[in-house]
Amino acid sequence: MRKFIAALLIATAPSLVSAEGFTISDLGSMQNETSCVDRAARMFREYNRQVSVRQITPGNWSVMAFDLKTAEYDAVVSCNYGPNSQVRATMVVYSSNQGSEDERTRIVAQLKNIWGN
Repeated sequence: MRKFIAALLIATAPSLVSAEGFTISDLGSMQNETSCVDRAARMFREYNRQVSVRQITPGNWSVMAFDLKTAEYDAVVSCNYGPNSQVRATMVVYSSNQGSEDERTRIVAQLKNIWGN
């Protein structure tokens, strides 16, 4: 029985290390959607300059970034109206099954650092 459990743990270990997931971050209030979208696009362009982003796609109220660092990570900043007609900037970073949670956390920290500067 112990050998079976050990073999099962070894066989499933890679799936425990890397798992599909999302990290959601509140980036704060903005004056309007346009300033939020512009700031998010600048953040992703700066991340691209420092690391790598395959594609940045701004919209009217959101900006998407695909293949941050590697193909396993994507991100979106949404600029939605919240209380008192203020716009809230919310970032979601996604990793596929091949991406690690630790790396996703590092990417989020890098992006938030760029956003804050």
